[in-house]
Amino acid sequence: MDVTQVNLKNLLHVTDKAYEMAIQHPSSAIYLAKYELAKRASENYLFSMRQSLPKKAKSR
Repeated sequence: MDVTQVNLKNLLHVTDKAYEMAIQHPSSAIYLAKYELAKRASENYLFSMRQSLPKKAKSR
């Protein structure tokens, strides 16, 4: 597995765990905020990966 895949796997794991905690404690603002932060981090990472794909394709 390359670094990109490892980073994505770790981000998704953190997001999943935060989601589970938010579901278990729906009235907790802290768990909901942690989930939102983890989700945003995953989305930003995926966005940056998508942005880099055309650059990698051009360099081949």
